[in-house]
Amino acid sequence: MTVESSSGGAVQDLYLRYAADVYRLAMQSTHDHAEAEDIVHEVFLRVLCKWDDFRGDAHVKTWIWRIAKNYLIDSARRRMRQQELMAEVGSTYRPNLLVSLIEFEDAIHRLPDQQQRVLDLRVVQDLSVADTANVLGCSEGKVRVDTHRALSRMRKVLYEGVT
Repeated sequence: MTVESSSGGAVQDLYLRYAADVYRLAMQSTHDHAEAEDIVHEVFLRVLCKWDDFRGDAHVKTWIWRIAKNYLIDSARRRMRQQELMAEVGSTYRPNLLVSLIEFEDAIHRLPDQQQRVLDLRVVQDLSVADTANVLGCSEGKVRVDTHRALSRMRKVLYEGVT
């Protein structure tokens, strides 16, 4: 496989060659067929997006493997941050995991836009307080206050039914 190949055709060829390897790696990490398939698709989407950056210093399989490993690491960090957020909001509220997640999403959407953005950057994007402040163009103190207020509001919505 040469770097000069057209990105679409090259990535399709790479997918046919290496998707099974990426799937096995994803299954080792997730133990879930559907999630592993989603990871394979996301990894090859990233391969397509980064194809022009591939320098050819390493074998293409090594490059794809690194993209897959980095994606799995990022996903694990994101899940940990989401679990930490759920724990901060309250660990005793879990009548049914699916209902809990739906209500959790609903609680997030009830927040003011600024608080939604802060939680998105801090939890989903896993940015630090400083990075979140830079992205939003505000102080770190404001990020901390908005995070605290968002979590307090979510507790009220989830536990007390406040709308």
